[in-house]
Amino acid sequence: LEAAPVRARFAIAVEGVAAVEINGIPALGSQLDPGYGTPGGTVPAIVRDVTAFLHAGTNEIVVRLGGGVSWVPRLAGRYTKFARTRRPWVAAQLITEAVNGSTTEITTSRTWQARLGATAVAHWYGGEDWVEASESAWTQAVELPLGFVIRWRAAPPIRIVERLEARTVVRRTSGDRLFDFAVNAAGRPVLTLTSAEPGRAVTLRPAELLDGDGAITQVSTGSPIWDSVTPAGPKAQWGPSFVYHGARYWEVSGLSADESDHALAFEVMRTAN
Repeated sequence: LEAAPVRARFAIAVEGVAAVEINGIPALGSQLDPGYGTPGGTVPAIVRDVTAFLHAGTNEIVVRLGGGVSWVPRLAGRYTKFARTRRPWVAAQLITEAVNGSTTEITTSRTWQARLGATAVAHWYGGEDWVEASESAWTQAVELPLGFVIRWRAAPPIRIVERLEARTVVRRTSGDRLFDFAVNAAGRPVLTLTSAEPGRAVTLRPAELLDGDGAITQVSTGSPIWDSVTPAGPKAQWGPSFVYHGARYWEVSGLSADESDHALAFEVMRTAN
């Protein structure tokens, strides 16, 4: 851009779930965007004011794309309520307005670049896996010759409304830890590692209930469901971008003995109405 824009809008339609960063900063102000659609039918879309994220010179837009309810294969050993394998895709447009009133439009096309990211699994029912530093090389994006009808979303966006800390943490002799957040909520875990073993997966299992022996049970949600983090170094911070969970309890395995009992938080997500 020759100068910082006086106004900029970013519109995005997705079959799947998208997380958007502009110049390294989350730019949509909401989660699990753009929302539910009917696979093969109308496609949900949103538009956001992104003026504050752009500056004169070179800017970078990164769209991370997950499967949502469109790409839900049956994975061995992972809970799947409904299976569906429609390829996720994104169509987006950035419109900027200069101080003299002129506008510039940038639209997704085969001139964009694409690659596989660090999210190894993004399964709407079964959970999300993240393997740090596992991105593939950038290649030319593939243009899909799809006709689609946009349905602009009328519902309020999903936002993080509260961050919960565990009320109690039980360390078991197995090395696993049970985090109790004292309330059943919908949202996502956020794991902050400071003493991780590089390359060793940390696995997080959500549950709404405990069984008679005090162990988690996923009888109310479907089973098995888990998220996992495989850090490249001793420090990492991660929370899933493409799924959410209903949970009060989290059973975490793979933490080092030196890791703090405050390593796990739970972000509550709701529509912002």
